[in-house]
Amino acid sequence: MTRFAPKRSNRDVLEIEVEGYPASLFAAAPPTFTIDGLFPTNYLLGGKGAIAAGITVSTGKVISSSIVCSVNVGTPLLDEAGTIVDIPISGGRMEATNETQVSTGTPAATAAEDWALKPDSGAASNDNQSYGTKTFGAFRNIVADV
Repeated sequence: MTRFAPKRSNRDVLEIEVEGYPASLFAAAPPTFTIDGLFPTNYLLGGKGAIAAGITVSTGKVISSSIVCSVNVGTPLLDEAGTIVDIPISGGRMEATNETQVSTGTPAATAAEDWALKPDSGAASNDNQSYGTKTFGAFRNIVADV
């Protein structure tokens, strides 16, 4: 598996996308990454309900969030016949996106422990016809198990 992406919201049940390569394409066992202890509490449990991912909300609430866990996949190595003989895998990253909302004012959040806010977090939206919203992005690097 090279990508694992759970998504939660207040409207929809938990969705999980998974991508990867067949194990037979690797010359040796690829590196493993333990990520289960890195998710917010109850994030991977089924059901509806947004949970903050990688951030701590100080003003407002999270109305949807997603986390993408991915590893760096190098260029596949080919033999003389052009058959894949190995796929190099290196370090990984978890990236979270959170849509927040507040009834008055502007949503505010900080990075959760061991996470960093992405500098390109979107601008707040405060029109006169709906609640104020803002999207916060956060990330944390993950390393292969030894």
